[in-house]
Amino acid sequence: MTLQVTIGWENGDGMSDQAPDPDIIGYQLLVDGQPVGGVMNRSAPQATLDKLQPGKTIKAAIAPVTMHGINHAEISSPVKVHHSLHN
Repeated sequence: MTLQVTIGWENGDGMSDQAPDPDIIGYQLLVDGQPVGGVMNRSAPQATLDKLQPGKTIKAAIAPVTMHGINHAEISSPVKVHHSLHN
């Protein structure tokens, strides 16, 4: 059985009242503080975490990426993801 969760966020590109930040070139998914995968396109504000382990809790966050790298000052608040199997 494959366990997965999709995380979405508002990127300021017309999805909220925030103006788009022209310095942001994409987003980086962080799991337990470590980058996972490559930089995601700013026009697709979602990521799917798969191969989750039942009973294990992870912390997922999104960081904006500029031409200078990850903007650590604006990393999102982490979301705890926990999956347990019930019979």
